[in-house]
Amino acid sequence: MLYQFKAPETFGIESQSILNFLDACEKEEVEIHSLELRRWDEKFVACTFAPFTERSMHRMYSSGKALCSLAFLFAMQDGLIGLDEPLVSVFADRVPEDLPEHMDQVTMYHVLTMSTGHDKDVFSIIKGSDDWVKSFMRIPLTCRPGSTYVYNNGTPHMVSEAVRLRTGKDLKTYLEEKLLSHMGETMDIRLTAQGEPDPSTISITIEAFGKLADFLYHHGSYQGKQLLRPELADMMGQCHIPTPADSRVPSEYVEKACNGYGFH
Repeated sequence: MLYQFKAPETFGIESQSILNFLDACEKEEVEIHSLELRRWDEKFVACTFAPFTERSMHRMYSSGKALCSLAFLFAMQDGLIGLDEPLVSVFADRVPEDLPEHMDQVTMYHVLTMSTGHDKDVFSIIKGSDDWVKSFMRIPLTCRPGSTYVYNNGTPHMVSEAVRLRTGKDLKTYLEEKLLSHMGETMDIRLTAQGEPDPSTISITIEAFGKLADFLYHHGSYQGKQLLRPELADMMGQCHIPTPADSRVPSEYVEKACNGYGFH
């Protein structure tokens, strides 16, 4: 996609407000690698800060979860996996003997929406084990699957491994084949000690990140080519489960900040 840059005011944003933001970051010693601003399907600010360039890879951290979910949706489109499949079915050969109550009811949908029934983030627990998948399924649930949202960094690994098992390809290979290669992009990802991709280490360029936003904005289409069916792409941004109110969120933003969790 080609961009013709216009003044921020064209998009209802004052140029001075952007400069004020950058000044505030400098004052607070916030290290910015790159910055892009887009609105109404157009990019109007794009810059990088030395020593980085527009082709520098950046670790996405939590944003990398979106790539895991997209890989899963492509696998769905290929007819290789479904949302209602239980973990104990997807990972049948790695189910622990001491399976907790209700764990057999946890589906891929629950994993994608972080509504597995765990009462806390389990990533630190599974990361210290020699089998992240088995360790995830061994942790007791305090709620029924699908009833409660809890932010959980352990779920992306389950999504990534489910994609690998069903497609026969690791997350990097599958995503590059299905999506990133069409954008002229690639990705990096580190492996765990067990040789499995760790989604928390996904790295892409800032331009690739913007292209992903375009892809979702256009309901799974990129430069006029429908890569992912619209009804699947739109699942990414839909509200799947309510998120609890957070006392740290100002009252005027509660409705927007707590309006539900999409696929991650």
